Parts: sequence; structure tokens; C-alpha cells
Amino acid sequence: MSVEYKMITKELKVATCCIIYNADENAILFLRRSPTDHWKPNSWCLPGGHVDLGEKPRETVVREIFEECNLKVDLKNAWYVDCEIHEETSTLVMYYFTWTYAGEVLLSGEHSDYKWVDVKDIHMHDCVTEIRKLEIIKELNGTLKGI
Repeated sequence: MSVEYKMITKELKVATCCIIYNADENAILFLRRSPTDHWKPNSWCLPGGHVDLGEKPRETVVREIFEECNLKVDLKNAWYVDCEIHEETSTLVMYYFTWTYAGEVLLSGEHSDYKWVDVKDIHMHDCVTEIRKLEIIKELNGTLKGI
């Protein structure tokens, strides 16, 4: 099997996303991007955002989740699950997974809606991230109930 490597031709940005799992619902939190967003308006996405200079990715994901949807996540129990490069934006996206969070979802102006999507229905949702390709999603369906 040959592996194809692509050259990065512009500055690479780093972003984080978090798969927030609700074990009671067997569901993952999706946010809808604002209709005025500059990139993929009205698309569904995971909470997360770009890493600021001097910030660690784990700090970014905690900050962004709180800013975007008012949840406090505990990454002591989080798993780093995957990463990908979005070629069109030259962004390396790091994915985390957690089932430990507190609070009620309250959206910032960055998003217009949210929903908890049953793991078995993830493939039916068009979203910004390639979450449907992540192996963790395939393993989630029923495996993690009762965490």
C-alpha cells in the first residue's frame, strides 16, 4: 500500500473540535453555524475553534466550548481521537472526545441552533467536519452506553 503525502503550500492553522457525548441519549452535540458566518454558514459542526498563539489545544477546546455553548467540559476523561487537514482552509483539526460536561447549552452569536444527534443517525447529517469518517463514531453506537 502506498501513502500519498501532500505538500502544505501555505501557513497551517490549528483548530480543535470536541465530540461531546451524552450517554443517556446516546447522542453527540452538533451546533449550527450562523447564517452570517464567513465559512460554511448554516452548516452543522462540532464545538471548537482555532488555537490562539501560546495556547495548548486542550485549553482551546475547553475555552471554545464554553464560549460557543456554555458547557464546561472536563478533559481529564477526554480522549484525543483523530486529526485531519482541511486543505481548503489549510487547517489541522484535532478531535477530542468527552462524556464529562456540566451546564445547559446556551448558544453564543456564532451559532443559530443546536441538537443532540443520535449516534446511529450521524451519517444522515451534513456537517462541516468529517466526523462521519472518524472511527470513534463507528465504535460509539451502543458500545459506550452507560459511561
